[in-house]
Amino acid sequence: MIHTGPVNGGGAGLRIAVIRQGDRPRLNSRLPSLLSKEFPEHTVDDIDVLSLIRRRPLTLATCLVGGVAENFWSVVTRRISVKKAMVTSGSFADAARRIVAAQVSPATHLFTMQSQSLFPADVPGVPHFVFTDHAHLANLAYPFFDVRHMAGRRFLARERAIYRSATRVFVRSENVANVLVSSYGVSAQQVVTVGVGPNVPTPTPSATPRQWHDGRIVFVGVDWERKGGQTLVEAFERVRRRHPRARLEIVGCNPDVRNAPGITVHGRLELDEVATLLAECDVFCLPTRVEPFGVAFIEAMHAGLAVVGTRIGAIPDFVRDDETGALVDPHDASGLADVLSTMLDRPERTQEMGAAGRLLAAERYQWNTVMARIGREVNHALESPPTTSSGPGLPDSALRIAAMVVGLRIDGGAETLLRTLLHEVQDSVCDVTVVTLRTIDPGTRLDIERLGAKMVEVPGRRLVSPLRFLRLLRQLRRGRFDVIHTNLVGANVLGLAAGALLRIPVVVTLHSTRSSGDDHWYHGKLERYFIRHHAARVIAVGDETAVVRGEVLGSGVDIHVLPNAVTPAVDMTVDARQALRREVMVDEKAPLFINVGRLTPAKGHDDLLRAFANVFEELGRGELALVGSGGRREELTVLADELGIADQVHFMGSCANARELTAAADVFVLSSVWEGLPMAILEAMEAGTAIVATDVGDVRDVLSDTPARVVPPSDHVALATAMLATLDDVTTGRDLTSAARRVVADRFSSARWAERVVDHYRAVLA
Repeated sequence: MIHTGPVNGGGAGLRIAVIRQGDRPRLNSRLPSLLSKEFPEHTVDDIDVLSLIRRRPLTLATCLVGGVAENFWSVVTRRISVKKAMVTSGSFADAARRIVAAQVSPATHLFTMQSQSLFPADVPGVPHFVFTDHAHLANLAYPFFDVRHMAGRRFLARERAIYRSATRVFVRSENVANVLVSSYGVSAQQVVTVGVGPNVPTPTPSATPRQWHDGRIVFVGVDWERKGGQTLVEAFERVRRRHPRARLEIVGCNPDVRNAPGITVHGRLELDEVATLLAECDVFCLPTRVEPFGVAFIEAMHAGLAVVGTRIGAIPDFVRDDETGALVDPHDASGLADVLSTMLDRPERTQEMGAAGRLLAAERYQWNTVMARIGREVNHALESPPTTSSGPGLPDSALRIAAMVVGLRIDGGAETLLRTLLHEVQDSVCDVTVVTLRTIDPGTRLDIERLGAKMVEVPGRRLVSPLRFLRLLRQLRRGRFDVIHTNLVGANVLGLAAGALLRIPVVVTLHSTRSSGDDHWYHGKLERYFIRHHAARVIAVGDETAVVRGEVLGSGVDIHVLPNAVTPAVDMTVDARQALRREVMVDEKAPLFINVGRLTPAKGHDDLLRAFANVFEELGRGELALVGSGGRREELTVLADELGIADQVHFMGSCANARELTAAADVFVLSSVWEGLPMAILEAMEAGTAIVATDVGDVRDVLSDTPARVVPPSDHVALATAMLATLDDVTTGRDLTSAARRVVADRFSSARWAERVVDHYRAVLA
């Protein structure tokens, strides 16, 4: 323990706890002494949870078994070690939390600081800070990252909770800061980029120029494969052809390259030995493929070496092309050889880059500078109103919501609305768990978890299945939810039944004037029964939906109208729009019509194809993009062929970039036979795309103050006439954008919509 006292003179007698897992990375073991220097009047407790767990045989055994069980296939296939499986497991996290809670309390500690983010270490009532070099989802940005090494959803959920519960998260680079905000839903004000200092002793600045050592290149890294060692060896063989006296020094690992000419393998060295070797080299090279930060670059820059790295992660922050060194692509041995040869060709210029790197390192990457930033932020945070363990802006009493949907299709309106809710409430007073009745693919799961939600899957072959229902009850009971919010017939039936048994209030959203359950002999009857008798609140996405469904459900059901909403989208540049049209179209200069919606009878695609055939016959050109999946694709493909427009109709399937495609089109066409308030209409309005739509659901009301044309459903002739007239408006430059965007901003703001959803949750609890 290191004795140190009050920050800004306050908190006299309180301690600071540093919480870490082992001695790696080196910051783990250095952080207690660094904090003691920054806060010299406090006592710093150094809590190494890994060391403490190892002293408890029963706890250690539990963690080992739990880690292997949680990561069984990854361990069996040797993708991760048993130790890594253990320290990233829920068992280890639980043990670590118990250890910390036994040693830290608001009565004894001013704040805690955790090094890395492998386990939760916050204690209620004690401000908690995290200092990390990486975030697991940052790996997805690396071009050669093997997704088989992606952590499981339980680890990602814990990691997200760690970041969001922290008073501040200190990171080394803007790269990781951006990932925390965009992928983990952490508030931008909560993340602070502070940099890092060197671990290797830095030489005393000298006015004497560094000596040239005949082209001596140094590599420092423990993980030879991940750090791109083999790529460097291949490149160095080519460098030696031009520079026979060049040498490569390998530090930190022991690859089998000892017989290669010009290469010396040093293995592990003490820090002062590394410093000595850096002083005797000319270029530092680390062509890494995956890199949390790369402190070795900073240490080489402090030594005055020109640095060569790859264009990934944080490396471009300090390896600046032709300023402090050079950047190459990962796995590019040829490009790396050219860069190194050029540096050895021009010793004076290479030494100038080394000098520039030394200045940058001295300015931004010194421990005294880093800790001063951390100290200022800690003081500021302690003086501000405290945040709590539920996350930024989330009180301990945050509403626990189970949002139930059938699946998570990209092209589903209910699913899109759910994503809108997650986007808006991730820094609000709700903790949302998405419950789906189908198995979700890993990519979709990751997208949902990035929005700050947990995921629960309750798949089954039949809607009414005792085993599935029991699994659902178990999950809902375990989550201790305050409110269940259901969407679509399957979720409505099971969610309402489970809510009735568990005494959890259920909010139901009706998304259309008709229920898909009406086409089944008993699903519709079950849905109507449970809504009538067990729904705490029923919400309709529009007035027409409320009226039509209200007639079916009966006067005893009070329906609240809450129109759908749409999140803002980024305006497309002209170049991006043209590039997207080139991807979709045969003739990018032809007019492009688009429809976004499931390929189901309700969407009226057969009417749309007939209308487009008339348009194509009239114009002699034009193309139609149908975005959405569904069971009618083969039938509609045959119809397009019969109408002679097969080459002009593009079946796009489900597209993650449907909004961008809508913005790239000339006219959006809604051909539905029945609807509620389709999200695709709102997205087209927000995109500023001209609109033609059928008069279904609440469509006419939404478009009443815009130049959009509304025609009767199931009338392909009227639809074709409106498509031609609207295209003429587009061609002549009529403003079809301003009014639609104004309506969206005034009536369909996602932020205001989310506030009203939360108000409904509070109302049913009250």
